[in-house]
Amino acid sequence: MARRGRRGATRERLCAVEGCEKWAKRGSIHCFTHAQSAVGKAARRELRDLLHELELLAGVTDPRLRRRADIRFMRKLESGRYPILFSDELKGLEEERRRNAELGAERGALRLSLYRALLEIDDPSEMARTIVRVSEESRRILERKG
Repeated sequence: MARRGRRGATRERLCAVEGCEKWAKRGSIHCFTHAQSAVGKAARRELRDLLHELELLAGVTDPRLRRRADIRFMRKLESGRYPILFSDELKGLEEERRRNAELGAERGALRLSLYRALLEIDDPSEMARTIVRVSEESRRILERKG
């Protein structure tokens, strides 16, 4: 259900606590009761810290420094610095993204080796054997990661 306010349509948010059917406070992920609990206070602290980190990250404009800042920020996320904000579902999605990134790098390397084989190998039988080996390895990687 959506409400319409001065700023247009807004989505209703239920409290993030499992089993709680109350509406979340404006600007919060918890209802009033759960926002006052220790978990709610810890979630607010994590959210405040995360927003501060994102503001610092947004302020970096140099591409080299930006890459370093991105890596530092991702390490903080991966280390579990925000356990309340990022649930197990989000950690699972992050792990899947990481696996897909690894898969992309491996497939890129195989494409490069295929490209080099096509350019550098003059003997047709040797080229055919190399292409078969590369395609077989590509199939194994896809089966292993999939």
